[in-house]
Amino acid sequence: TAAARTSQHHPLSSIMSRMLGKKWKPAALPLDFHLALDKADWVTALRAYQRHPYNAPPLDTYDLLKTILFKTGTRLDGVRQRFDAKVRLAVTMQRRSAELVEWHVFWEALNRGDSKNISMALAGAKVQSISQQIGVAEACAVLLHSQGRKWHETIVDEAPFATVTPNNLVTIAATLGRWDLGLEMMQHLRIGRGDALSLWQTQYSRESWEIGLAYLAVAPAKALPHAHIVPALLEKGCDLQMLAMRLEAKKCLTNLSALAPLVDAALAQGDWDFVRRCVDHLVDIGRIAPRAHSMLLHLCAKHGDEEVFAKLRDARIPVTDLTVELLEAVRW
Repeated sequence: TAAARTSQHHPLSSIMSRMLGKKWKPAALPLDFHLALDKADWVTALRAYQRHPYNAPPLDTYDLLKTILFKTGTRLDGVRQRFDAKVRLAVTMQRRSAELVEWHVFWEALNRGDSKNISMALAGAKVQSISQQIGVAEACAVLLHSQGRKWHETIVDEAPFATVTPNNLVTIAATLGRWDLGLEMMQHLRIGRGDALSLWQTQYSRESWEIGLAYLAVAPAKALPHAHIVPALLEKGCDLQMLAMRLEAKKCLTNLSALAPLVDAALAQGDWDFVRRCVDHLVDIGRIAPRAHSMLLHLCAKHGDEEVFAKLRDARIPVTDLTVELLEAVRW
């Protein structure tokens, strides 16, 4: 039977009250719980008990719950875990992600020095830590100051942005000729693959290879569009060795899309030592089998690097796709 005990007798009430920091409001169990008891349907009764909102503990006695647990053969730990899971789920659901802030609101707040709205805008752009927010805000402040009295016209009125996002912040800096500020912001912003590709194609691909190399240095390694950046930098005149060193420093030489254009450039320049180094990387990442690698080294020792790679080129066999079968198919 239902007794008029308070919620403090509930097995988890003390734990959950500490977590949520508020008073409990006991509520009676639903009718289907009592109907299940009348029918001795213990499983249905236990399910109804567990579905009861954790923030409204039942008025029924703990002895009743123990009886149900005994009849169903369910351990108390199982019920406790169920309630704990509901608490964790509710806390997670209550953590609302920061909302995006309108573009003009952020820049006007920056001009006024309104730290609250500046922080809200950057939090909406997923800039969470204080140090990162300060870094982005300082770069934006320099950009705003560089535009003088016409800052509202150039940054707000003429910009096609509705909200503050990492992509939009870097784009406005690059559009106004301050690619350096854009790169400074990127060190504090969360840039994904889509943003990295978009920023490269719309902004930084138009700059010199020196600026492109600086972009490669600050963009997250996992987000870099190697297949677009590496060939473009080589075409603009970036030194092959320098580019390889930058890619190796960012641990990008395990990526085929970064290695392939380096191999092609080294073949075109006749830099056979560099080609061999690239082949070693291809072996390391499992692109070329050790047996095929050994066969290639044997052929190079016998015929010379230039002749071997020339025949591979004539047979239209990419170095990145070397196999024993392909090497055996070539007439040496």
